[in-house]
Amino acid sequence: MPEVVVVGGGNAGFTAASTAAHRPPGAAAGKVGRGHGGRQQLLHRGGHAHRPRRPGRSGRPGRGRPPARRQRGSALLSRGVSGRPGQGHRGRNDPALTAVLVGEAGPTLRWLHAQGMRYRLLYERQAYRRPDGSHVFWGGLHVGNVGGGQGLMADHLAIADRLGVRVRYDSAVTELLHQDGRVTGVVAHLPDSEHREIPAESVILAAGGFEADPDRRERHLGPGLQPGSIAYQIFDAKLRPMLRTEEYDMPGVSVVVADTIGDLAVRIGVDPTRLTATVDDFNRSIDRSVPLDPTVKDGRAAHVVPPKSNWAAPLETGPFYAFPVTCGITFTFGGLRADTDGRVLRKDGSAIPGLYVAGEMLGGLFSGN
Repeated sequence: MPEVVVVGGGNAGFTAASTAAHRPPGAAAGKVGRGHGGRQQLLHRGGHAHRPRRPGRSGRPGRGRPPARRQRGSALLSRGVSGRPGQGHRGRNDPALTAVLVGEAGPTLRWLHAQGMRYRLLYERQAYRRPDGSHVFWGGLHVGNVGGGQGLMADHLAIADRLGVRVRYDSAVTELLHQDGRVTGVVAHLPDSEHREIPAESVILAAGGFEADPDRRERHLGPGLQPGSIAYQIFDAKLRPMLRTEEYDMPGVSVVVADTIGDLAVRIGVDPTRLTATVDDFNRSIDRSVPLDPTVKDGRAAHVVPPKSNWAAPLETGPFYAFPVTCGITFTFGGLRADTDGRVLRKDGSAIPGLYVAGEMLGGLFSGN
């Protein structure tokens, strides 16, 4: 019998499986320690993100010991989250879970790197050099996986193979086994059988959100999701070199180019008189006494409706570029309620023995956008 079954095969699932593989035999899935544990199975249907952990007492990551839970948040947490709890997530994020996420993200990345995950700095993702030679990375996106998503999964698979984690593909978990209030395994639809009961001491749910499920999207987000709705991002020749290479220069990106705003409007099917007037109003409203500085929120505003509060730059140097954009979903918000050890909680706040959650299946972190 596997000691741990992980449901999901993305970043969260593989991180959970690798962490479980370092447990001493018989330890709870949410706890960590030295040495390799018993058997783990990972049932793959997708998922992403991971629940952060940190290095051991020495402060240095190592292959033999997954990080233990950090007790205190960072200065970033106290300034940006605890101090203004409503900002960004409408005050609905759980403070204790948020403290774990913010305080342990860096140490977790170093521990994953020590296991074999490869990372690099994202210089092409709106990173700007400061006068002192350092760089600022907007959006908190400093590092990415070598090879992108494919590289992430290749690294995870290599680590799982080294640790002896068994991976089952095309295996849908349809039910949780339970006895006397404790989760004791899963029922899965495996490729070689109808349904099979897989007992386990602990089950970790890490199968991601429902962004790829059309039925659930319609049920929870509404029908249609604005089909066929297109907007255009417009830049001039001075702004074009500042755009993110990974998004605006990747193969398949659509762009319309013209020497004047009027010609651009005709090519994208917009009234040229109205677009020209809109751009002229935007250009005139910019406070040009404030220098443009992409490394900070510079306060250089365009006083239009809706206002552009920072980085307002006039569109006046041809050629002009129009990029068609539409709505998209990165991941869905909401999930199971859990404590800071990842234990799934009942409505009364008590933990369900044997059941854990990680990644986008975990609720309490994100709300709104």
